[in-house]
Amino acid sequence: MPFKNPNSDFHYYSGKLNDSTIKDWLIITTVGSYTDTADAGVIAYDIANDNWETILSESTVSANTFDAVVITDTLGLALISLADYSNKIVKFNPSNATVNQDDLNIAVASGNFSSMLYNDGKLYLAQASIAGQNTGIRIFNVDTITGAITEDTINNLDSAPINTGLPPDTMILINR
Repeated sequence: MPFKNPNSDFHYYSGKLNDSTIKDWLIITTVGSYTDTADAGVIAYDIANDNWETILSESTVSANTFDAVVITDTLGLALISLADYSNKIVKFNPSNATVNQDDLNIAVASGNFSSMLYNDGKLYLAQASIAGQNTGIRIFNVDTITGAITEDTINNLDSAPINTGLPPDTMILINR
């Protein structure tokens, strides 16, 4: 592993990253040092070839990376923590490890999020709060072509998270 302090769950992705071959990848974020926003990032592990590749560096977003999901070969979402400890989610291109500067300045979702999960057009965010209010899981729709993220008004009642009681940390999705 090229960086220290991995801090997210592994997310599986099967697709093309950095070349023309479809591969199976494990995506994980590393934070390195919490006081340095240029010493880690989002990395992808090539399962078949035992190789790590950086798909988003902290220096690109000037923030610590806490979690990330890859949706398509050219669309990823990263949960980052800014210098003031606020969180936001930014879009990035995992094939060339870049962020459109317009996307970097737009928080597609903001709050105190601890983890994220993507499945079938839905982004699930574990939201915590120091005061204990607004904790739970928020669900967003993701347009896999444009990367636009909108509140899922069907599953999120009144734009409030689904109540989990205590702040959620890790999510696992089980398809039946």
